[in-house]
Amino acid sequence: LYFQPLVDLSNDRVVGTEALARWNHPERGLLGPQHFISLLEACGLMDIFSEWVMLTCCKQAAIWREQFADATITVSFNLPASHLNNPRLVDHVQAALNSQNLPANYLAIEIVESSLIESNTIVIDNLERLRKIGMPVSIDDFGTGYSSMNYLKQFPVDCIKIDKSFCQGVPDNSRDVAICESLLSIAEQLGLKAIIEGVETEKQMQFFKARAKLIAQGYYFSKPAAPEICTEFIYTHNYPSPRCH
Repeated sequence: LYFQPLVDLSNDRVVGTEALARWNHPERGLLGPQHFISLLEACGLMDIFSEWVMLTCCKQAAIWREQFADATITVSFNLPASHLNNPRLVDHVQAALNSQNLPANYLAIEIVESSLIESNTIVIDNLERLRKIGMPVSIDDFGTGYSSMNYLKQFPVDCIKIDKSFCQGVPDNSRDVAICESLLSIAEQLGLKAIIEGVETEKQMQFFKARAKLIAQGYYFSKPAAPEICTEFIYTHNYPSPRCH
């Protein structure tokens, strides 16, 4: 797992990370999930892989909890549709948390809109139970699905992650600006946290920094990185004065 920081634009402090799977292929180098997720699904290994991701996230969150005792650095990960439909999902999550003696708010669940298309009472019950134990739930890549606004009515969520495709033209493209400001306004009125994905330039960062209290993620701050590199990034942003090694 690699980790990409989430930065609070109001104070430039790291408040979380997103876990992203990578495969260090012996011949092709470091590969993103688009190169191997379909293979895992075809081999029936997706559930085992997702369990590994969740446990590894818990372990890393526990490490950062100890290293940064004055902050809550959440670790978020994407939950596949098969897990959302599992009646024992919350039991599995709680077991992973208990294995590291980790409070639920140090872990966050991200769900993509496509996994909500064929939702049912089990999915809604799982999301409600996850939030009840204190785990934040986010809709990832928000705005790219066919029924985005309807999801906000149906599903118990805490946060929307505004898709990077809407950020790319900011601040020069008036349509992208209008879409981003509309989505941010909706999130504010519904009492939801908003995370901007895909921030890559100083101009984009300054635009969002001036708009509202937001959390941002993107290459402007850091690419997804190995845990030790991400740890150094957190130290640099949250404790800018020199520290002893």
